[in-house]
Amino acid sequence: MVAIIIAVGGFALVMRDVQSERLAAAVEQDREGGLDEVLDQAGVSAERFCVFGPYATRQQIDDALGFSWPPASDTGIGLTDTQELVVAADSNRVVAWAMVSLGTAADLVGGDYRCEQLA
Repeated sequence: MVAIIIAVGGFALVMRDVQSERLAAAVEQDREGGLDEVLDQAGVSAERFCVFGPYATRQQIDDALGFSWPPASDTGIGLTDTQELVVAADSNRVVAWAMVSLGTAADLVGGDYRCEQLA
C-alpha cells in the first residue's frame, strides 16, 4: 500500500507545472492577506479557488468544479489523510493545483472544503 501511495505521489509531482509549484509554496507559507495574497504570490489568475479534503473522490472534485478533470485521480488526494488538494480553475479548465499539508488551505475559503468564486 505504501508503495502505491509513493508511486501515485511521484507521478503527481511530475505532472505539476511551475505555476502549481508556486501555488503550493504560497499556500504553505504564513500569510496575512488571505486568498488574494496567495494567488498573487503564486502568479495564478483564475475564476475559482477550491479546497478538497482528505479522501476526496474524483466524482466529488468533478461535481464541485462543474466539469470533468481526469487528473484528479492522479493527485493522490483519494488516498491520503494528511493533505488537502487546492485547485485554481476557470469555468472549464484547471489553471493550477497543488497538494498541501492538512490544515493549511481550508481557512482560505472560510474553514471548509469547498470552492470560492473569485472577483
